[in-house]
Amino acid sequence: MTLARWQATIVDESGNVLPSATVTVRNELTGGLQPLFSDRAGASSKGNPFTADANGFAFFHALGGAYRITATLGEETITWRYVGVGLGAESDLTILPLGETVPQVADLSARAAYDGESEGFRLIVSDTGDGRAALYTMGGGGSGDWSDPAYITGPGINGAPGSSDVVGTSGSSVAIGAGAKTFTVVESDRGWGLGARLRISSDANAANFMEGVVTAYAVNTLEVTVDLVGGAGTLADWTINLAGEQGATGATGDTGPQGDAGPQGDTGATGANGDTGAAGADGADGADGADPGVLLTFDTGTADADPGGGRMRGNNGDLSAATFLYVSKANRAASSIAALLALIGASTNTTKGTILLTDPATDKQAAYQVTGVTDATGYVKIAVADHSGETAFANDLPISFQFSRAGDKGADGAGAGSVTSVAMTVPTGFEVSGTPITDSGTFALAFATGYQGYTTAEATKLGYITVSGAVDLDAMNTRVNELDAAVVLKGTWDASSGSFPGSGSAQAGDSYIVSVGGTVDGVAFTANDRIVAIVDNASTSTYAANWHKLDYTDAVLSIDSATGAVTIGAILAAAASKTTPVDADKLALSDSAAGNATKHLTWANLKAAIGAYLGFTPASASGPTTLAFAEDTDNGAHKISLKAPASIAADADVTLPGVAGALVIASDIRERLTSTRIYYVRTDGNDANTGLVDSAGGAFLTVQKAIDVISGTLDLGIYDVTVDVADGTFTGQIVLKTLTTGGGMVTITGNTGTPANVLFSTAGNAISLAGPVAGVYKLEGFRVTTSSGNFMSMEYPCYVRLGVFTLGACNNRGIEVTNNARVYLDSNWTIDGNTPNWILRATMGGFIFLAQRQVTHSGTRSYSSGFAEAVEGGLMHAYSVTVVGSFTGKNYSIATGGGMTLGGGGTSYFGGSVAGTITTTAGQAGWKT
Repeated sequence: MTLARWQATIVDESGNVLPSATVTVRNELTGGLQPLFSDRAGASSKGNPFTADANGFAFFHALGGAYRITATLGEETITWRYVGVGLGAESDLTILPLGETVPQVADLSARAAYDGESEGFRLIVSDTGDGRAALYTMGGGGSGDWSDPAYITGPGINGAPGSSDVVGTSGSSVAIGAGAKTFTVVESDRGWGLGARLRISSDANAANFMEGVVTAYAVNTLEVTVDLVGGAGTLADWTINLAGEQGATGATGDTGPQGDAGPQGDTGATGANGDTGAAGADGADGADGADPGVLLTFDTGTADADPGGGRMRGNNGDLSAATFLYVSKANRAASSIAALLALIGASTNTTKGTILLTDPATDKQAAYQVTGVTDATGYVKIAVADHSGETAFANDLPISFQFSRAGDKGADGAGAGSVTSVAMTVPTGFEVSGTPITDSGTFALAFATGYQGYTTAEATKLGYITVSGAVDLDAMNTRVNELDAAVVLKGTWDASSGSFPGSGSAQAGDSYIVSVGGTVDGVAFTANDRIVAIVDNASTSTYAANWHKLDYTDAVLSIDSATGAVTIGAILAAAASKTTPVDADKLALSDSAAGNATKHLTWANLKAAIGAYLGFTPASASGPTTLAFAEDTDNGAHKISLKAPASIAADADVTLPGVAGALVIASDIRERLTSTRIYYVRTDGNDANTGLVDSAGGAFLTVQKAIDVISGTLDLGIYDVTVDVADGTFTGQIVLKTLTTGGGMVTITGNTGTPANVLFSTAGNAISLAGPVAGVYKLEGFRVTTSSGNFMSMEYPCYVRLGVFTLGACNNRGIEVTNNARVYLDSNWTIDGNTPNWILRATMGGFIFLAQRQVTHSGTRSYSSGFAEAVEGGLMHAYSVTVVGSFTGKNYSIATGGGMTLGGGGTSYFGGSVAGTITTTAGQAGWKT
């Protein structure tokens, strides 16, 4: 069947577009979500809710009816009530003339019996194929020329899905509770009608459930109002099935009569005690008692970190080498054991106690002595030693952790008794003085006369001294002091480090060889220079009064301000250029006649020498330029090849002595390209530059200057020329001119990745022609706006191609072609501004090609005249155009012999709000395909 379509651009009350708004569609009669589709045939389902595109455009296809459409973006919500969609909307009705009797048939196949009726005959068909009745009228085209149906009944309210499957599942996360609940159902087309009662229960525990009535169901979305619940929690494992209504509570039965109390019997006499029974056999051994340790899980990691709740680990995979155990403050059952672990380190003894680790399944054990405990976040660190037992446990192994605490260290005992004697051995050089020790007293140990002590380090130094004869230590001291001021090589120094050597402890006389050149504190050093400290503890940052430089490199100090190893070639390459020398300027030369002595030559000398050599006298105010040519002795003829600059046009005739007549030299001699060329245009350029260098000092300021140079001075031949336009705003108009070419073309390219970065903003036509233009131009990578005139005004024969570009606001038209001008749109393009006249206009033989391209109407666009016009023989090829977005205005107008190839596109082909038209004017009919 064919479905109705709804579409709109979502805007708020102020007309602002709401991009990517969420759109929900409900049937006004049922209140339920309406099944939506992406195509008219209903072959492709569309989500409900769904999201508008980035320009706020939204659409759907559905059966005709009245709908409530809601659009939401953030806190902004807009609702349209009773929106009529299609022929099934609330107002579709055909009124028959009063008293007319119209025959009625069951279906379309039965209508064939009336195919021969005359024009104006009416017939009612009860079922046109989708359950609706319609009125048909016979046309004047002959047998069976029936009109389109005029429906006289709308579709019924959507009933419950017709499936016999009544069980579904959902993974939606929903909290158990009364009220409205929404589920996304895995299956589709379940047999749940509006008002059906469903039970929604958890797969894990059927005691967790909800029951309620279906309020909406479409495709995979189910809405239920819950009125009965069991259990609690937020779950996501639901099974959904039909449920019966809960029965009413039965009436309470009458209370039965209470029976009479029976009489109490007499107390019987106490019987005699029986004999003591024989002792029973010993009972079986009882089961082992519960594990007395803390229950943990072993972790084979070794990092000093929380091992995780209920876990422990060592700091070494080999338990015999472990020095720490890391133990969680909670056991396997998540019970806190923090207080117990704190007790492990409470003992004042050096050894705090003993830890025993047991594998309950195998009884394998490992034991440690505890030497200390450190608290950490979520765990404790237990220092251990003296391992015995197992050296490894498996990862995730259940472990019993037992601890035996050592008692606190006892108080020191009090001594008692008397010392009767002390035996001492006194080393040589010492003597004892003072009261001998008996019951109490003190004594002193001191060096004997002629002895004194020294340190261990001093003893080591003395061990290195060997003296075989008498030595004058005073003389030795004098010689050592003299050496203290001598220069001592300490090694190499990298001057590029930025600081002087020695780390602040270099002594006077310390010397270093420069290994890498550099500058420190304004002093330049070259490899193989020397630097010497002239004070003790010389500074690492200050040269003056701390260091002295010794230049060992034999390099020239400087040439033309250049220092170090300098070459004449490098000096010349770095020198500034001078393009217009004057007579006083000097050039260096080597005089071969004077032993290659260096001499200089002035610019005046050079010109005179060259003129004398060539026999050439330059023009002056007093006379013309003269040339002296040697005669060709082979045949006596003068053969001359001249290439003149454009400036010679003022004196176009060149007279050659001895030659009859004059040699005429044209002033428009062109440069013939031998390879491709690039000219650069920048906002900081200058039209006095060459345009051949991408810099402020090399690039042109305007695109027009580049076109003038290319058109006026170049023969392109087979080679292309590119005009590279840098990012920026350019206000000059562009006038295309004829090219001299053998196949090469000119491409004016801006920023093809971000066209808006190159802006042509002009008053008047942005791009136009100087007249008929030979050759091919291509423009791409720019955005254009005009305060007056068109974007492109192509009024003469030409061939222009357009790559990617953006058309901003223009004062008149976008692209207008006439008089056999041809414009080809080679790439996708965007319009982000409004235009009061046509975006595209072809007239008087003009041709525009935009087929198989994408045009994007960005934002809210309005074109007063419309998008495209072809008149007076103008032609557009526009088949297979992809349109993104929409605009206010007419799609197209074709008249007076104009034509468009739209590939069968309809009247809304270009996305406008007003249908396109074809008009016959003065007998000249427009056409389209």
